Amino acid sequence: MLIMLGVNIFPSAIKDVVASFSPRTTGEIQILLEQPGPKVAPPLKVKAEYANLVSDLDKLKQDIERTVREKLVFRADVELVPEGTLPRFEAKAQLIKKLYEE
Repeated sequence: MLIMLGVNIFPSAIKDVVASFSPRTTGEIQILLEQPGPKVAPPLKVKAEYANLVSDLDKLKQDIERTVREKLVFRADVELVPEGTLPRFEAKAQLIKKLYEE
């Protein structure tokens, strides 16, 4: 769980919002953290995979960011990446990438 301006953020909730845009998205996400949590500064950086048949990426990005803001009450900066870009995990998904450890 992450905390932004007093709001609890569950990575699985972000994944659910992105997955709700299927078939325009694959539902795969990765949250990018530049500093150790649980407190994070807005906006939260999120990578989301778009499906191969999507043509209007700007509209999809705006739709996802708006829906995250409406449903989860925080601001996200969504970066759309092509289908198959993000890693897949067999067991529990690793939804957070810790950039500060690289």
